[in-house]
Amino acid sequence: MATTDENTTPADPPVRVTFFPDNVTVDATPGEALSAVAERAGVEIVYSCRVGECATCEVQLLPPADAPPGRPAHWVRACVTRVPRDRPSVSIDVVGDGLPGW
Repeated sequence: MATTDENTTPADPPVRVTFFPDNVTVDATPGEALSAVAERAGVEIVYSCRVGECATCEVQLLPPADAPPGRPAHWVRACVTRVPRDRPSVSIDVVGDGLPGW
């Protein structure tokens, strides 16, 4: 199968990404960086290095709605974390929104 880049194939269906606390939802391409999705959706995520080293852009990847009770959220770095192929939707809590970059 031909690929459009190293992270995406033309057959990948879009993934619905919702950013909290603003409750902004946008369709994203699997393999797309969460930071790029947030920018396109008008959601502010604070950055510093943009290469995953400083952790300024950490957000919480929330568990799917069908996850077992008590499943914790995972901290991810939005600048290097990609939209997954194996989930139809993803919820992100932008808990650090508005904090100054270090």
